[in-house]
Amino acid sequence: MARSILLIDDEAGNRKALGRLLFDLVDHVFEASDGLQALAHLKEHGSPDVIVLDLMMPRMDGIEFLRQSKEQGLLKCPVVVCSANSEIQRAVDAMKLGANDYIEKPIEPELFRLRIKNLLEKQDLHRRNDELQKQLRESAQRRLLGNSTAIQNALMSIERLANSTSTVLIHGESGTGKELVARSLHDFSERAMDPFVVVDCAAVHGNTIEAELFGHERGAYAGADQKREGLMLSAGKGTVFFDEIGELPLEMQAKLLRVLQDRQVRPLGSTYYRPLSARIVAATNRDLMDEVRAGRFREDLYYRLSIVQLRLPPLRERKDDLELLATHFLNKYANEYGCHELTQQAVNALKIYDWPGNVRQLENAIHRAMAMAPKDCESLDADLLPEEILLPNESMKPIAVVVEQASFPLLSMRELEQQAITRALEFTKSNRRQAAEILGIGEATLYRKIKEFNLN
Repeated sequence: MARSILLIDDEAGNRKALGRLLFDLVDHVFEASDGLQALAHLKEHGSPDVIVLDLMMPRMDGIEFLRQSKEQGLLKCPVVVCSANSEIQRAVDAMKLGANDYIEKPIEPELFRLRIKNLLEKQDLHRRNDELQKQLRESAQRRLLGNSTAIQNALMSIERLANSTSTVLIHGESGTGKELVARSLHDFSERAMDPFVVVDCAAVHGNTIEAELFGHERGAYAGADQKREGLMLSAGKGTVFFDEIGELPLEMQAKLLRVLQDRQVRPLGSTYYRPLSARIVAATNRDLMDEVRAGRFREDLYYRLSIVQLRLPPLRERKDDLELLATHFLNKYANEYGCHELTQQAVNALKIYDWPGNVRQLENAIHRAMAMAPKDCESLDADLLPEEILLPNESMKPIAVVVEQASFPLLSMRELEQQAITRALEFTKSNRRQAAEILGIGEATLYRKIKEFNLN
């Protein structure tokens, strides 16, 4: 990555001398003879990596340059002030206005190079961190696909809450993407470089659950032949995500509450407490207040966890996102199976279904359909979708007959179906939605039957 420095001094010889000292540390050396010229440079070219600033200059001195560049939002990099011993008070004033360091004149070359080198390396680190944060944010946005109001609101909430230390409780049915939201909260935050640790509360039952969460010392119990840190401490300053917190046994709920209140953990067999630095995020597919009323969840833990609550809508409430999500999963598996698009019939069939398994079920359905498709398939049609999607509850009713029974004596059930569909289409002037309503079947089923009977 290219480095640049701006040297601001009214003496050209000083600028050239400093530039020569830095020739191997930076890619671009810019010069300005006073504060006015420096302001113009910042407005036109943006901020360099470091500014070296003389204080005593005509037209606009260093102090005024700092004041105006700060007021105009142009000062976005470290500033090193060069001052004579007689200008110490002005150097102090400069530090109050945002300067990071000062070097006394006459400048000692090696000290100057070392100071600038350290600042440039810090800038490199900040730039890499900013780029990583940007990538993490983009990754989080790619995970939570959707243009619906509900999903856009969720993304805005994630951005607002990312750097908060408050616990967050995420509500949503199974398959709605609760872990994706938790990971996004982590990735959007300053904790992104630290671990994201998942505690699957439905899978940590048993005698070792406390040791699993809090860790243990060697010999703490039979079989504990070595020291173990535990999931909560292993997160460091990152995030601990309690997935399906409603599954946690009551006994462990009490112990977890104590840890969250005190923000410290005592591993099994230890006499010492260790500070808990991680943020806590939890998720549930249950109504925890119902669980509280039923005596299965502690009310005090519920309020400790639910300082902030986020609700993820089920897929049936955001059907405008269905085609986008389905296309995403199609592209995800396209290299493996070859299909590259959905037919309109397939899209219509997906939109009719209510998706009790939510986004997870949709991905599985697309994956399964692509696996079952012919090798030369380019478009995924409705008839390749799983049967439970094509035959929802309403389509299990008998096919309605819309013609008089006397007009087709001694016909097979297949012929009866074909004639009923043909008459329904004629009656509705090929309006398939109305025809499906008349026949008492789902629109996806009608599409499949039309294709089966070659009625296009």
